[in-house]
Amino acid sequence: MDYSLHNVEVEVSLGVLESEKVQKQKVFVSVFWQSEVTEAQVKNDDIESVVDYSQVHEIIMSLADKPHTNLIEKMYFDFRNDLEKVFPETDFSRIWIKKTPFETGSISVGS
Repeated sequence: MDYSLHNVEVEVSLGVLESEKVQKQKVFVSVFWQSEVTEAQVKNDDIESVVDYSQVHEIIMSLADKPHTNLIEKMYFDFRNDLEKVFPETDFSRIWIKKTPFETGSISVGS
């Protein structure tokens, strides 16, 4: 099955500008993953049989508590590693972190 959480907003300490180092800013995080789920696995209607997306959401929100990061790319890899520690068997096929505003637009990093 395919799953996703889209544009979860979280305030983080991110950026190389002095103003970014003193004030948190909003980023939007999207996570896409795949997990093999069978009808037999969910027969008991138990959250333990699937990836609990509230845990994925908690990991996203934990970005707010991380120390300052200069590079959005570093934030991306640190976040991916956090997800994979909790869900080692899950294929996180795409992760996007979008930072706005960036001059007159936005910057996104992901794969």
